[in-house]
Amino acid sequence: MDAVSSEIGSVVFVLCGGIRAAAPLPDSPRACVCCGEVSLVLIDVSADGLAHTLAHEIAHLAVRALDEASLRDGSRWNDALWAELNPPGFQYSLSYAGSPTAGFTVEAGLEDAYFISRYSKTFRTEDAATLMEAYARLGPDSLIFKNAHIKRKLESFLCAVEYYLLPGR
Repeated sequence: MDAVSSEIGSVVFVLCGGIRAAAPLPDSPRACVCCGEVSLVLIDVSADGLAHTLAHEIAHLAVRALDEASLRDGSRWNDALWAELNPPGFQYSLSYAGSPTAGFTVEAGLEDAYFISRYSKTFRTEDAATLMEAYARLGPDSLIFKNAHIKRKLESFLCAVEYYLLPGR
């Protein structure tokens, strides 16, 4: 977390009960990241899947840190590079309200999947976070990570983390 903190500042994890969203969401969130001078990561410890939720939220922090680091050197991480990992012409819905279609998700069929879930299609940040949540939940030997598109996204994200946040490792 030191490398992340050096890019985005202090991070505080707050363990709490149920979280209610001010905006309309499809369900109650298990966690959220509030960004400001200090990044607060709120985690609903009463919800199932705490380890997977932590992986998801830490991935959000990593994306923020990668975005900051890439302002100095965008060679391994930027919007255009990530967009190349999506189907041609794809655009994120940029909304938590409603549900994107199942097309190109694991739900629609693993063979043509570019996304773990419909939720992955809302924002670039949710795409990366959902990817890491699935990786934590299912492990590297899961069939999902044998899919060429999803494997490329995972490798791209992990390579960017290693390059920007774990230099010299």
